[in-house]
Amino acid sequence: MKWGIQLSSVRTYMQSEASMRDTLCRLREIGYRIAQLQWHSPDIPPTAVADALRAADMEAVSVQDYTEKILSEPETFLRLADACALTDVCVSGIPAPSLTPDGVKETAEALVPLHRRLAADGRTLSFHPRWQELVPLDGGPDALTLLLAASDPSLRVVVDCSHAVRAGKDPAAFLRALSGRVDFIHCKDMESASREAVRLLPVGAGCVDWQPLIAAARQSGVRVAFAEQEKCEGDVMEAMAASLSYLRTL
Repeated sequence: MKWGIQLSSVRTYMQSEASMRDTLCRLREIGYRIAQLQWHSPDIPPTAVADALRAADMEAVSVQDYTEKILSEPETFLRLADACALTDVCVSGIPAPSLTPDGVKETAEALVPLHRRLAADGRTLSFHPRWQELVPLDGGPDALTLLLAASDPSLRVVVDCSHAVRAGKDPAAFLRALSGRVDFIHCKDMESASREAVRLLPVGAGCVDWQPLIAAARQSGVRVAFAEQEKCEGDVMEAMAASLSYLRTL
């Protein structure tokens, strides 16, 4: 298993070609070599994203965005996948109006054309559940369980460890239950496991118990663990350096 960075953490510095190139080079100096793309400026052409990655000697393996965003602009993300030689496209969450048993099944159906297109190109489609998709719906199964049951078995799952904790799950046990279906995880730490607004912290500085979680990730076949901190009260580069330093101790 390798360490990487989820680029939503530095999205503020990914809004122009020059800033993206500089930011990726700084992340490479910190020690990151693998990334998951998210939320850079849509005005940056896919070829320029690929050029910035090459200039920094970094590799992107996936791109993530909200499910409704990717479904509304699939060609945008497919062009990015082609330019950057991505192996995966990840859809995140189920829109609130569709967060019902019937709505989840409709979402699964809406993902079929994209899933087939990616499979034809030798790529995977992943789903990133938030805590909302990991708690029971109407007293029944959670949305992730319903989505997996209604989808092709090749659908992958990106586990965000903080969302698993916020849903009340043991993240290590959750990973083992999904063994063989998870290529990527998000290592995101927080001050408390509240389902309300949470204060994010560098990995290892919060309430998540990382030692058993990372052991379970390795046992479950996870390929890349991405450090992530979408909100940072101080210097985000220092925070991401601290996260990588802690992860390396594991």
